[in-house]
Amino acid sequence: MEATTYRDDHTQLVPNRALAYDPKEKSGAFSLDVSYFEQTGDGAVHTSVLDLLKWDENFYSAQIGGKTSSQNFSNLENSTMEKLSTTPKGYSLAITAVCGL
Repeated sequence: MEATTYRDDHTQLVPNRALAYDPKEKSGAFSLDVSYFEQTGDGAVHTSVLDLLKWDENFYSAQIGGKTSSQNFSNLENSTMEKLSTTPKGYSLAITAVCGL
């Protein structure tokens, strides 16, 4: 994964990052809409569509981590969350059908 980074400094520049903006009231102009605080957890991960494609492909190829690792992600038996709720999860990944797939 070439474009993925964990940003733990909100002043860090992220190459090729698309920035959010909001329309200003009455003027028709736009203003930058970014957070100016240290974000941790999933909000600090910046990636690209191509890197997400590589990440997704690894669930099928198991090139990184091997087949055992890949199987663990879909194994509901190993999920602590499954024992606590009816939400189907495997190692924190939601396993659901979308549009019949």
